[in-house]
Amino acid sequence: MPRTKRPAPYDVFIEHFNDACLLLRLAEMLQNEGQGKARAEVREELDSVFQLSQEDRETLDVAASRWAWIVVKGDSPVKPHHLQHATEILTRNAIIVAATAVEVWLEEFACRQVGNILKKAESTPEIRQRLRKVNTDLGEILDIERSYERRVWGYRKILEDYIRSRASTNPGKFTEVLQLVDLWPGSWKAIGDELQRCFGSPSDPSSTATEKWQALLAQWRQDGLHIEYLFEGRATASSTSYDLSKPDEALADLCKWRNWIVHGDYPREPLPSLERVRDLLNIIVLIITNLEKFGIGR
Repeated sequence: MPRTKRPAPYDVFIEHFNDACLLLRLAEMLQNEGQGKARAEVREELDSVFQLSQEDRETLDVAASRWAWIVVKGDSPVKPHHLQHATEILTRNAIIVAATAVEVWLEEFACRQVGNILKKAESTPEIRQRLRKVNTDLGEILDIERSYERRVWGYRKILEDYIRSRASTNPGKFTEVLQLVDLWPGSWKAIGDELQRCFGSPSDPSSTATEKWQALLAQWRQDGLHIEYLFEGRATASSTSYDLSKPDEALADLCKWRNWIVHGDYPREPLPSLERVRDLLNIIVLIITNLEKFGIGR
């Protein structure tokens, strides 16, 4: 039976990140911008479609958002004012899903380099020095000697397990994992410089993206991906409140907000606005796309 080919790390990232963008889009759709009793003409229109009872017609509530009219029956336990809470729930989950997408990408992207890095370590002192960070114990070494004909496969497992334990949206750990497998472009400044070259500065709306980026954005549109929503109505791909030259700040925010939500610090800490979260996801997808797709520093 043929082996199923594992999807590429970037494809998995896009799939999960697209879910995060859909959650954020739904949060914006449910953002309540006004509510009240349905007007008589609205009730009549609904009645012609759904054959409403007299009681239902008179008790309909309506909430309006940027993209939708939401009609709620009078006996519903969920009222229009609950939509704001739904918006917050969707926003929180968008942040968690986006952070998970980055962590899974980092794990898979780095783990695919483990075989090459172990080979290079034989002749490269700098790589051997970095691998000294990977702690193991005598029991694991004895297990490898007993269980593997080729010990390198046991070493691979140890290194992969270490990478999975360190993969994080924390900028320091993110850097450490890519350094470990010799894929770090040198500095966050190098990433920021490349992002600015590709996507322009928020202060320079005349800047244009590279042809590669335009082609990628067109592909997302063609595939109907919700990631494209992050860039709607913006002069450049990076027209956001984040400084494109400091991408580690966006990654740090993603890590911080995820931890607030997962570890219970929210709502003591304020949830960022939908626009701020949209700005954040915008920069995050640019960072991962450049590292994976366009090969910064390689």
